Amino acid sequence: MVLLLSSQSYTGVQKQLSSRFLPSTQIINTLMWNFISWIIWGKMGDESSSFLRRSTELAVILLRNGQYDAVESLLIAVEENSRREKIFRSIQDTSGDWCLLQHLLGCCFLNQAQRGLRGTLKERKIEEAVRCFFRASSGECASEALQNLSNEAGFPHLSFRKTSDGKVSAAAWKLYYYQWAMQIFEQYNISEGACQFALAALEQVDEALNLKDGGDARDPFIESVTTMKGRLWANVFKFTLDLNLLNDAYCAIISNPDEESKYICLRRFIIVLYERGGVKVPF
Repeated sequence: MVLLLSSQSYTGVQKQLSSRFLPSTQIINTLMWNFISWIIWGKMGDESSSFLRRSTELAVILLRNGQYDAVESLLIAVEENSRREKIFRSIQDTSGDWCLLQHLLGCCFLNQAQRGLRGTLKERKIEEAVRCFFRASSGECASEALQNLSNEAGFPHLSFRKTSDGKVSAAAWKLYYYQWAMQIFEQYNISEGACQFALAALEQVDEALNLKDGGDARDPFIESVTTMKGRLWANVFKFTLDLNLLNDAYCAIISNPDEESKYICLRRFIIVLYERGGVKVPF
């Protein structure tokens, strides 16, 4: 991987790597030095790229190749180094790089949790993933930074509805990001994580879909507040039912403003209660 990364700008090296023989020791040493120099100092004409940004670029490559332990070690080391140098606060406040780091760490922890872990260790990885995704969504320039990630890094590119000044509102960004996180946890059958992000998304709906922000009520692609809340509350109902939290599932039903969605959930709730012996039906 290091050779491939380092050889992108060296035509002669690429030819040697494509041959049947390994490069000489001198070439390998040169490539390693070029690679280390890029991580620490960047390349000529790349002054705008920070050490943190270059580290996250490497983390994306490692993540793409399933090297989750390496991603964790790399990004935690970078985060700790930033704290020691007392620049972490400024990074968090002024750059999307901090959000990238948190997002990639969250993806790493989530994949580690699915790699055969059990018990307390798995629960801890899931908790860390949840925490990282919440941090990633709340940082400065989060939407701009994370939208530049490739699909391979676990985040699809989407166009956001913008405000009248051409920016994406914080609420709209968080609403989308929380729904994305909810779907990822649902995909991995982690209902507790999915439920947390569904509830977090619900808190953003009113502000995110406020048509005063430049939306058009006639736009057929803009979901109504009632419809979106109904869909999210239905998800909360599903996740709490999966977790056997029957009281929470019932609260999700009565909180649902969409009558059709509420009826579907209530019907499912009665069926589940009957199957689990929670109700007695007289004949």
